[in-house]
Amino acid sequence: MEQRQARAQWTATLKTYASPVMGHLLARDIGLPHVLDVLRPIWTTKTETATRVRARLEAVLDWATTHGYREGLNPARWKGHLDNLLPKSLKSREGRAPRRASRRRRRRFHGRAPEARGHGRAGAGIRILTAARSGEVRGATWAEIDKAAAVWTIPASA
Repeated sequence: MEQRQARAQWTATLKTYASPVMGHLLARDIGLPHVLDVLRPIWTTKTETATRVRARLEAVLDWATTHGYREGLNPARWKGHLDNLLPKSLKSREGRAPRRASRRRRRRFHGRAPEARGHGRAGAGIRILTAARSGEVRGATWAEIDKAAAVWTIPASA
């Protein structure tokens, strides 16, 4: 069932985004301008979709090269090619949890913490312990914090 759904998603994304630009072309005629025409309109607005479309185009064109339908480098390859042509996405970390500081960095911070004073130190400590974003920490209110239970409930709007 999942395999069928994945296949349907592949087909749907290529049909929606790639086919209008390059659906009429033979695999050997697809070049960098075509790939960029597919990706640029969605690269910064639909980052996850654009990343998947690019990877699927690369896979299809690799298959075509392997089977003799095209020659040369794959215009949809990322490393050393499109990564130099497309902007770094502002949404690349959106929707993902922030990375938590390593245990060593946390210990090092807390070892120096008695020297530091003020809200900055407290905020940094909270960020390290909770892996929260700095904006969430700066915007925290006492109403969100239950000191007795040692729980900070971050509202969905944060």
